[in-house]
Amino acid sequence: MRYFCTIYTHDRTFATTQGSTGGGRGDSQTEGGGEPVARVLVSGASKREAAARAYVECVGRDRARLLRERQTTRRVAKQQTNARAIAASLRKLNRSGGDCYLMDDLVEGWFVHVEPVVDLPRPSPRRLRLPHNTLVRLCRTPSLN
Repeated sequence: MRYFCTIYTHDRTFATTQGSTGGGRGDSQTEGGGEPVARVLVSGASKREAAARAYVECVGRDRARLLRERQTTRRVAKQQTNARAIAASLRKLNRSGGDCYLMDDLVEGWFVHVEPVVDLPRPSPRRLRLPHNTLVRLCRTPSLN
């Protein structure tokens, strides 16, 4: 299934216990009280997996590069690009706007708002099937146009 994921920065550390985790400025545009970082279309078996893939695609790769530049352990940097590891560390929050997942590493935090994409059914192609004799007769007669 495909999902639209919007990633917001989180303006507080230790996000889940201190302060408000609702819209920080009071508007419904910012789910997590921060600024939207990215909006991406991803696929996944579940909303959690889609949120993890969106995080890796939009945030994780850049964070892994920064961690490698700071010469942290290779394992820590590589974990930022592992969607399975990220999915295990996401915390699900129920919001009025839908499902939201929190990735908080106690220094920075991100909210990933997940919305399923509704695929509209495609109309089946309609084929005109005429008997062979009728097609031959219509091809031989002049058009009225």
